[in-house]
Amino acid sequence: MKKLILTAFLLILSIFILYGCTVGPDDARSDSTFSAAPVVTDEQTATEEIAPTETAVPVTPTATPAITPTEFVPTDSPTPTPEPTEIPTARPDIEDLKFVKVTEGENGSVRDLIYFEDGTPEGYKENVLANIFDNNDRTYWSILNEDLNLTLDMHFSVPVYINRLDNWWYTLNKVYFYSVSVKLAGSDEFIEVKDRSNNTTSDETQDNINIGPVEVLRYHFYDNSMLNKWVQFAELYIRGFAVTSESYEIDYANKIIRIPGEMSQDDFIGGLNFIGSYTVSVGYISDQKGTVTDSSVLRITVKDVTENYMIEYMKDPSGGQ
Repeated sequence: MKKLILTAFLLILSIFILYGCTVGPDDARSDSTFSAAPVVTDEQTATEEIAPTETAVPVTPTATPAITPTEFVPTDSPTPTPEPTEIPTARPDIEDLKFVKVTEGENGSVRDLIYFEDGTPEGYKENVLANIFDNNDRTYWSILNEDLNLTLDMHFSVPVYINRLDNWWYTLNKVYFYSVSVKLAGSDEFIEVKDRSNNTTSDETQDNINIGPVEVLRYHFYDNSMLNKWVQFAELYIRGFAVTSESYEIDYANKIIRIPGEMSQDDFIGGLNFIGSYTVSVGYISDQKGTVTDSSVLRITVKDVTENYMIEYMKDPSGGQ
């Protein structure tokens, strides 16, 4: 019996040894002592048949250099904006013009253009404002300067240029303390042109002011050397000039005379009316002598006062704008 059992054991052991290599992969992974080579799957085998794996040579990646911003290199200086072109008729400097004397003379007085607005004090009794301009030094304007701050405004119907004021005062040896201011065409402000607040001259004072175009002449009275508050103004003479026209537009504030178009010198002067003392000349560029155009200049002079009026063409020759 023992012999039979031994024979069976040896038979089973032989079978195990003979078939032990066919054990499945799952059984092999479950035995930690199994040392068989790794199993290659069918998918891996198929891949190898299509493209056999070669030993890859590792490639060291090349670093991409950092991009440095392009430095701005300025080009040549930019071309400056072109200057505007000149107006069609270039107006030369007045100093470059050739002035031709036209006429001189004396025609009335700019004081004839004076008027007074309502509210101006007429004076005491028969000593009224009109006495200042009647060419009689025995008549006068008399007014009581109660607050020592009296003003007398003389308006001109046409702006005038004043060279000198010749003031004749009534009552001998009385010295008046006053100042003179003017309002110019195009302005709303008075500017002082003569300060006589510390005057020491009696009877007659002459004030050179050389200014224009004046629309309003203002006297400001403070007191007199007798300290009696009375102002007694005998006569006022004004040396100066004014120009008017019914044919042209005169812009006194900007000193421009606008004419219908090119014309002869005689026709141009014939369309102007001069008042007061004056010398008149016309300035031309070299090739326009005798013909007044929009590049000509009218110059009016009296003593130390010289005014230049630029000539321009009217926008509407009929005289409108």
